[in-house]
Amino acid sequence: MFVSPAEELIRYSLREVNLYPYLTWIFYGVLFLSGQSWMKTKKRLYTVFLITLIFETAFIIDVGFFIRPSYILGLILVLKVFMGGVTLPRKYVFFLILFVISGVIGILINSDLIGKAFSNESRATFLRPIIELSQLLFMIFTAASVFTLLKREHYFSHTVRIIHWLAVIVAFSAIYELIAIYFHLPYLNLNNMLPHYWYPRFGFDNDFSPGFLMFRARVTFIEPIELNNFQFFGLACSLMYRLLYQKSWKYYFLLLTLQVVVLLGTFSRSTLFTFFAMAPLFFLFYPQKAYTALEFFLKRFFTICVVGILVFFIQYIITMTPEKLAHSHVLVKALLTRNVLNQSEADKPSILGRGEAVDEVQKFFNGERFFFGVGIGNDANWMGGIGGSNSLYTQIFMFTGIIGTSIFLLFLGCILFSLLKNYLRPQSDLTHRRIFLVAVVGFLSMLIQRFAFSGLLNDTYLWVAFAFFIYLGEVKKIDDLNVQKNTTISVQKEKL
Repeated sequence: MFVSPAEELIRYSLREVNLYPYLTWIFYGVLFLSGQSWMKTKKRLYTVFLITLIFETAFIIDVGFFIRPSYILGLILVLKVFMGGVTLPRKYVFFLILFVISGVIGILINSDLIGKAFSNESRATFLRPIIELSQLLFMIFTAASVFTLLKREHYFSHTVRIIHWLAVIVAFSAIYELIAIYFHLPYLNLNNMLPHYWYPRFGFDNDFSPGFLMFRARVTFIEPIELNNFQFFGLACSLMYRLLYQKSWKYYFLLLTLQVVVLLGTFSRSTLFTFFAMAPLFFLFYPQKAYTALEFFLKRFFTICVVGILVFFIQYIITMTPEKLAHSHVLVKALLTRNVLNQSEADKPSILGRGEAVDEVQKFFNGERFFFGVGIGNDANWMGGIGGSNSLYTQIFMFTGIIGTSIFLLFLGCILFSLLKNYLRPQSDLTHRRIFLVAVVGFLSMLIQRFAFSGLLNDTYLWVAFAFFIYLGEVKKIDDLNVQKNTTISVQKEKL
């Protein structure tokens, strides 16, 4: 029996409370009225700015393009920091200047594309290259400002604490969101940008073919994968928070489990890949406990494999046709459709992106735009899609060609090399060595995640994370980590 999308939506209806038009102006009204208190010091302004990083689709203002709260607070922060002088290591300044220049060259070379709007995008206009170039410059200035505060004002431990608790809040919100979906509980939807995307459809070739609605938590982020992108940064800060503030595993284990469950519970394939690719962190971080766990599973390896294969085989047989899949449990639909069956052509992943992104990117290899791309902001005019190919790296390649992509990869490579150098440097304190290890794994996790989503011009927290990891890579003295003496754990006292 065919179940229409409307019937499926009613079946798993959401008891949403949508007050976002009013809450948006209340939010900005409170910020305006309380601005005299939190803008007096950089630390308060910086704290409020960090809090707004999670509001990607909440409290948005649409002025032809979307203005997020972090843009407004970030601009105020940038102006205040720049007035006192800003700093950023020269090598990163050099790479970022070259990257921006390559993007500008791409715009000038492809001036014939500007304003053609080959897509149905309302934003594929003459102003789009200007807007997106301005966004890129703003993100770079924000990263420079955050690095300056970390280095000059010693905000490292403060940043770790704020990001940790933000990640925990997001995790709790995501859990409740999923519970509200499946048990029909009331839920306050704060998002005033693409609210219908809260329940995306998968398994549909078009509106008339069999399929289903799959609910995935995204809280205040534009997509579930964006929630995960932030959570990988948050998870790294949470592990650092435990080390800096001597939180025992009894205290932290529940929060860690919650954060991991949220990562896996969004049914994001790239997150599953990233999570298992970075699993060696556990072996490096706590080898004794890891070996104990490994020994436990090895003794029961055959039993676990047999049971797992049988369960998977039975579920696969039950749901091997689209008709049967449409009537199976929503969790089975989610897992098998996204990870096994891949019915939707537009959702098939690859190293270059999703859907038609592969074909679009391949056009560049044999064309005149191979070296400088189409220019920043011209991707919609070229291929008709926001965000290029749903990949940070292929979007950069489309924007700036092989030259700009090489420059940006060198920028990322310098950050990773600096982190590795600090991790390998002999440390007198095991706590700090582990912090650098978490930084290396956390940064790598973020880079892997970005194969499935871009956010180059939109995600303020991505550039905050860049500044955060640049700072950790540039730390020369352990004291620069701003760890108080009463929270520092020596090698002798640390328990593996």
